[in-house]
Parts: sequence; structure tokens; C-alpha cells
Amino acid sequence: MERANAYVALANELEQWRRRPAAELASCIGAPPVVRRTEVAGELVSIEVSVAWVDSSHDKFKIEAVANGPSHWTTERLVERITVTAHSPTAA
Repeated sequence: MERANAYVALANELEQWRRRPAAELASCIGAPPVVRRTEVAGELVSIEVSVAWVDSSHDKFKIEAVANGPSHWTTERLVERITVTAHSPTAA
């Protein structure tokens, strides 16, 4: 898996999740990660997205995306996270 290509795929995935309504994000907390398989530069990559509260104040969501793809010896893994305010216009 080419890390640069996987990073672009993760950034796009996180941007899509950032735009979801806060109620939808909240409903994903505690649930198993949402898994999507996609082709990235000719390689099959699995992208897992999970949502959690940043802290006990429940003011912000932590959205984490993990790309798992082929490598020469093992499965390669790339992780990226964003924080979204629960009451922001993009997470309303």
C-alpha cells in the first residue's frame, strides 16, 4: 500500500464523516467500526471508521479512520484522526 495514496483516501473519508450530523456521529459511538473496502491506486484497501467522544464533556467527537492494505511482508496500517465540535455547523 502506498502511504501517500492511502493518506488521500483517509483524508477524503474523514471529510465525508466530518460533514455528518452530530446525531448520526453520536449514534456511532460504542458501535463497531464502519468498514468500507475500496480500491486505492490499484490496491484493495479496507478503511475502518470509528467515532468516540474526546472527553467526558461530550462537546467534541474524535473520528478515527484506519486504512489496512497490502504490503510486502504484512498488512500495512495507516491511522488518521480528526476532532469535530458536537455543536458546529458542519456537525449539526
